[in-house]
Amino acid sequence: MKVGIAGIASFYWPRAFASYARRIEGLQLCAAATAGRTAEQVQRSLGQSPEAFAAEFGLRLYDDPAQMVREEGLEAAFVCAEPSRAYELVQELAPLGVHLYIAKPMANTVERAQQIVSACQKAGIVAASGNTMRFDAALRAAWQRIAAGQIGDIFCVRVMHEHGNINVFPPEDWYWHKEEGGPELSLGWYVVDAIRWLSGAEVVRVFAEYGNFASPRSPFMDNGKLLCRLSSRAIASADIYFSMSWSFPRWEIEVVGSKGAIKTMQTGYEAMLFSEHGVEAFQKTLNDMVLAEVQDWATACQQGGRPAVPVEDALRTLAVCLAARQAAETQQPVSL
Repeated sequence: MKVGIAGIASFYWPRAFASYARRIEGLQLCAAATAGRTAEQVQRSLGQSPEAFAAEFGLRLYDDPAQMVREEGLEAAFVCAEPSRAYELVQELAPLGVHLYIAKPMANTVERAQQIVSACQKAGIVAASGNTMRFDAALRAAWQRIAAGQIGDIFCVRVMHEHGNINVFPPEDWYWHKEEGGPELSLGWYVVDAIRWLSGAEVVRVFAEYGNFASPRSPFMDNGKLLCRLSSRAIASADIYFSMSWSFPRWEIEVVGSKGAIKTMQTGYEAMLFSEHGVEAFQKTLNDMVLAEVQDWATACQQGGRPAVPVEDALRTLAVCLAARQAAETQQPVSL
């Protein structure tokens, strides 16, 4: 399957997608497009010029993504753009019939996310905006046990995600721009999806408290807490930490049910099952989550299946993230 990258003015995803595409059997990464961004803008975010990026990965370089798709005969593309404009690239590329993987968060408003979903559905393509944590070996093993009913009906879910701090981004990068959503979307995306995925239920009401404690240059929160009521009547909470420059577990989950509980702390990547039979450790394997995520999408494209996080599913996660922002700003719970 011939693939390209639409948009390379991003800090992480263009390089990640290029690196992983080369490792997946059946993918042929052919080209990249700057998608209307200048060489200076690419250099600022990506940390190298468009020409240097193309040379590093052996790609032909374009400006217009649609021209890239047509001239290269591409079957699929990675979309890497600001959340405020990814929908524009999707609306341009989806009618060409190429499958799309859209770097998260796929939009900064529900309306733009809905436009993405509509364009992809109309085109009949495989479109995903994945969530890497679903491919963490320990969290997936926990989810499999929960889905199999090993802890019974779910009462409560708690999720913690720590993701360093905003200072890893270049000072002029678009990630610092308030309209792009910052950690409220990009990190909230992870914890909200984890709640939905692990519980098998949707968030129907959310309250949030956000604060900026250690990032004076940032217009965003750097720590936050969410409290959610789920469609199953279960209660969920989430902690988001984006203020750390020291070692700390990246993930913790705690799911309490009618027959037992599952808990993880991913420093040693160990997951535990607590039940009437005692305590069992069932996962200590650190896997390559992003590789597994991209492989899942590629397999869906090649075999006509459904990716783990299709854009319709990602839309629901984004809606909760935006509701949590509203709740934090108004100091009132928001119903969905």
